[in-house]
Amino acid sequence: MATDAAHEHAELAGFITNQLKDSTRWTRSWSFVLNATRFSAAALSAAAAAVLQLKTIPWSEATRADVAAVLAAAATLLGVLSALGSFERKWRANRLMKGSLAELNIQMTDPSCDLGAIRKQLIEITRLRNLEIIGEPSATGKP
Repeated sequence: MATDAAHEHAELAGFITNQLKDSTRWTRSWSFVLNATRFSAAALSAAAAAVLQLKTIPWSEATRADVAAVLAAAATLLGVLSALGSFERKWRANRLMKGSLAELNIQMTDPSCDLGAIRKQLIEITRLRNLEIIGEPSATGKP
């Protein structure tokens, strides 16, 4: 009986550890995508303004305007992509899950922890992550 409980504890601890590793990877990935699109959009927008103002570049006014338009369009496209892709919401959902899994991981260091309660928490954490990703009010607390 004790070995069954120890085996169950070890399996659940391993599952939580793997979920935490996956969540960490997803958090990093969404953080990169979110920040890359935001900073790239800002940089492209600034470059578009600079191209229009820097007269030391030996371009015709038409070329200067075309390059600035392409840079501005690319900046806008990145901003729209970031918003429509819900990158911030996905980063947030994975970041919240990562923190919650880390808490469960700490609970699992207690050999006498309530495995049933931890399983219920794990189910709730997963449910809330999925709701957060799709923007459901019950996950975000928004009306």
